[in-house]
Order: sequence, then C-alpha cells, then structure tokens
Amino acid sequence: MPIFLVSQLVDSSKKSGARALVGGSLPTEDSFKKGCFYPATILADCTPNMDCMRNEIFGPVAPICRSEAEAIEMANDTPHGLAAYVYTNDIRQAWHISEQLQFGMVGVNSPRVSAPEMPFGGIKDSGMGREGGPDALHEFMDAKTINWDLL
Repeated sequence: MPIFLVSQLVDSSKKSGARALVGGSLPTEDSFKKGCFYPATILADCTPNMDCMRNEIFGPVAPICRSEAEAIEMANDTPHGLAAYVYTNDIRQAWHISEQLQFGMVGVNSPRVSAPEMPFGGIKDSGMGREGGPDALHEFMDAKTINWDLL
C-alpha cells in the first residue's frame, strides 16, 4: 500500500475518533519527505466502522482493543482475512484468540506469518487460494474419481 494511503487511513480513523497513542502522522523532517517511511502507529478507541478496522492496512498501524472479546469481534467483522496478529505473554490466550480469528494466517508476538514450506494465503475477500507448502499443489490439480469394476 502506498504510504499516502496508509496516512489517509490513519487520518480518517483519527477524524472518526481514534486516538494515536504512538505515531499517527507522516514525519515532517526533510530527510523523510522523499521516502516511503511511516512511523509505527498504535490507535486506541477504534470502532468497527473506522477505516483502520474495515481495510487491510499494509503498513505499521496497530489498532488496539479494550478486551479480548472486542478484539476478536472487530477483527472478524471485516470482509478481509489475509493475516492477523496477536501480541500477548499468555500462551493460552494467544492460542484461544488465534483459533477464533477468521484469517488465513495468524502471527503471535511476531510480524512473521509465513515460511516457504507453509501455506500462504487468506480467506474471505483476501486472496485466491494458497501458495507455498504442500497445500499449494492442490491449487494446480483437479480431483477425479474413477470407479473401476474388473470383468
């Protein structure tokens, strides 16, 4: 996503009531003006109708929620399902949340969600099938049943 789109998404969410706890705007220093840098941003007080919750943010923006239930509900209430990320010190909580998220990939305490031997892809309106790993082979094959009786 181009950097100006990340900036527009954050600006729109802030205008709708989100608060930037960290980051939240393009840097103004001359050394950043010609680049593609957007600072890590944490948004609080997000609601389901905000752009930061309705769109895939291909940038360093993390909306945070007040409760586990709210986080799961708001994350799943989107047409997108490529990847989700969970940050917690509680392994049971991480597993519980990961199982409930309707996403093709979930990263726990890491932005990394893929490796060459693992399937890569989303669900819902994110992506078309899988690539990587043995599951990807099924994208290039058609199943066929042959019933054969010997005479």
